[in-house]
Amino acid sequence: MYHLTIDILFVTVVRSEEECGRKVHIMEHDETMAGVIAAIRGAGGDEIPEHVGADDSLVLHLGFDSMKIALLSLALEREFNVMIALDEWLGSHNDPQDLTVRSLCDHVEEVQRVDAPKAASW
Repeated sequence: MYHLTIDILFVTVVRSEEECGRKVHIMEHDETMAGVIAAIRGAGGDEIPEHVGADDSLVLHLGFDSMKIALLSLALEREFNVMIALDEWLGSHNDPQDLTVRSLCDHVEEVQRVDAPKAASW
């Protein structure tokens, strides 16, 4: 009986650490999303609605054209302190509906993951 109790406690601790890891990832994702939305507001100006949702298309819902996309790239670089070229993100989507705030957030996180080791080695 004593051995079983220790195993149950051990499993609970491991599960808690896994849950903690998920919470940290969600918090990081939320911070990235906030930064992406701030960059969208900076590039889009007054034309951006008060509420920007994760599933909003930059082209169809937020009115981004090629000039605003270029400004967005610069705004993202300022916001995240890393070079974020959007041509790869744009080229990976065939439908403007898929160019969502969420997909942009995912792209930014991927760029940060790839570039973080490079920046650390400088």
